[in-house]
Amino acid sequence: MKKIQIILLTIICCLVTIPHFPIYANEYEESEGEWLKKCSVAQDSKEAAEECKRFKEYYNKKTNELNNQIADMKKTSKQLKSDLSNISELIMQLDNQIKVLNQQMDDAEKSISQMRSSMIELDSKMKEKQAEIELLDVQIKKRMEKEQVKIGTNRYIDMLMGATDIIDIIQLIEGFKLVTQNDQLQMEDAAKARRELQLQKEEQQRISADLKQQIKTNEALKEAAEQGKREQSKLYQSFYAKEQQIKEEMESAQANASDMAGVLASINTNVRDDIFEKPSKPSGGNSDKPSNKPGDKPSGNTSFIKPISYPLYAGTWYYPSDPWDTQLYEHIGADYSGPIGAPIVAPARSIVLYANDPYPSDKYGPTLGWPRGGANTIELLTQVNGTTYAISFFHLAKGILVSPGDIVEQGQTIAYSGASGNVTGPHLHIELVNLGSMSVTEAQARFAQNADFGWGSGWTIASACSNRGFTPCRERPEEFFGY
Repeated sequence: MKKIQIILLTIICCLVTIPHFPIYANEYEESEGEWLKKCSVAQDSKEAAEECKRFKEYYNKKTNELNNQIADMKKTSKQLKSDLSNISELIMQLDNQIKVLNQQMDDAEKSISQMRSSMIELDSKMKEKQAEIELLDVQIKKRMEKEQVKIGTNRYIDMLMGATDIIDIIQLIEGFKLVTQNDQLQMEDAAKARRELQLQKEEQQRISADLKQQIKTNEALKEAAEQGKREQSKLYQSFYAKEQQIKEEMESAQANASDMAGVLASINTNVRDDIFEKPSKPSGGNSDKPSNKPGDKPSGNTSFIKPISYPLYAGTWYYPSDPWDTQLYEHIGADYSGPIGAPIVAPARSIVLYANDPYPSDKYGPTLGWPRGGANTIELLTQVNGTTYAISFFHLAKGILVSPGDIVEQGQTIAYSGASGNVTGPHLHIELVNLGSMSVTEAQARFAQNADFGWGSGWTIASACSNRGFTPCRERPEEFFGY
């Protein structure tokens, strides 16, 4: 009866001291970093260790799925080499996947560091636990030898000390009636120490295996992230190569004036060259209607104002073709950030030479509109301090507020920012061509012939005023309109 009570008491104590972890897969998703950190150190129970094994299975499976997504996107990007209509979406998807991979790599690096520290700590604890067990064994054996020498039972001591756990010991000592109550308590301590040592050994094996696997996983994460970056780079290169091709086609192309009926300003003999001679007062954006009545008092410009109240994010002449390499892409205008619907104002008192918005505000298409890829566009003609300039606005929203032939005042709202044409997102692309001393009448007549937004200067860096040395030539818009 006494033996049965001891066995039951031992079982109850074990059940009470074991912690429980009712964790499900969705809880892993919500706290992967915490679980990775928790399972990178030794656990104090077998159940907790088993839960860590289940988490690692989930974590490795998710990593494999993410790698497969990158591989799928690689296949998709090959299919998009000739069809760029969805390229922006795929670039964004890759960007999101790379962010997830980078976070996982960061968590993995921390986990690897914790595992290595845990291995060192475990090794020290195991040595301490082994020394504790050896000391308990010596104490028990000496006391049993001392207590039992008088009754001639020494021959059983070695047998008892070879027992593997407390149950074996109890069964043996019950049979021989050798153990006092104090002996039982001390042997229970020794047995508990042995169980703890065994768990430490198992945890050391688990962490060692996890460490090797985590290092392999981290290498796979790095490769997947690099693969994603390479694919994203290829998509950027394909996109910009196509855009460059369009620019080259634009350079040699000429629009037929008859095809531009309704969007080109006809030569207005009522517009005199002295229209820009006297300073004009900025309208402050309050007037949305152009003023081109015959008898209007001539006025001129002494400076430009910024056409949109958002910062510059891509300037002239160069910027990297993608975020990861040093290849540069020729950019002959300035890109100002801004959402669809951001107001765009006239930088100076101007004549509207061209205005056309046949496409929705967010209609993507690398060849839409005129110039090709510009989609919804406006061309203004102005003079500032005696120099004639042409100003181009590309990728506008549907709903341009001015018409060809209108005269607009500085600060007057003429259109809204959009995401039409050859774009990766909403913004205003603006270009500035210096026409030198060309008269208003001459400029109108020249543009009416072929609607050349480049004014014969071309669409490459060779058209820069600093390189060309004569007009027409291209200026840096940000230096005139602000950053």
